[in-house]
Amino acid sequence: MDSRPFGRCPGYDGPSVSIGIPAGRRYQSRRVIGRLEKTVLDCSDPWAPAACYVAVLGMRINEDSDDWAVIGTGPGQRQLVFPRIAHWRAPDRPESRHPPQVHLNIRVDDVDTAEHQIIVLGGSRPPGEVEGRYRVFADPAGHPFCPMCGRHSG
Repeated sequence: MDSRPFGRCPGYDGPSVSIGIPAGRRYQSRRVIGRLEKTVLDCSDPWAPAACYVAVLGMRINEDSDDWAVIGTGPGQRQLVFPRIAHWRAPDRPESRHPPQVHLNIRVDDVDTAEHQIIVLGGSRPPGEVEGRYRVFADPAGHPFCPMCGRHSG
């Protein structure tokens, strides 16, 4: 029996790749299956959050339609997708009646400068959040994200 935290993935016979898992343990996959290409953030209006992140991250619009917007540094690179979801509800913090399921951490040079720019772009600070090395914001559609300052961790 394999003693690794998640056992052995059947069918893998490629090179090992270490990935982090909770509690500081490591898991060895035999090969990489794929690469992260798109992160999808559901919303009711694709254009408000897309425009905000284009400015915050220095990206461009790669695809657009009535029902979604895709932004990134270029087609095929890591991208953010904003599909229109008819009955979507924004996550709320800190009450968590509709808790966020994903949030983005965004490295910035100066969080005070970033805060001003994010507010101008339609972002907001949810009530009750504390300040520190990072601050919690909501994009115009209500998705949480955290501009963080300090050295890159690797």
